[in-house]
Amino acid sequence: MINQFYTFTKNNNSSESHIANNLKVIVNFNNYFQSSKMFADIGKEDINTFLNRWKKV
Repeated sequence: MINQFYTFTKNNNSSESHIANNLKVIVNFNNYFQSSKMFADIGKEDINTFLNRWKKV
């Protein structure tokens, strides 16, 4: 899936820094779940919980 994302962004003329930043988020997202859930089983609440970890108070 990461390879498909990289190919898609490269083909759409995304900058290297944009691609790198998005790949960092994808890797962090994957590490957050540590294979406890399949990608298809991840819901809106799971995504919100992940994103709230980065929220500055």
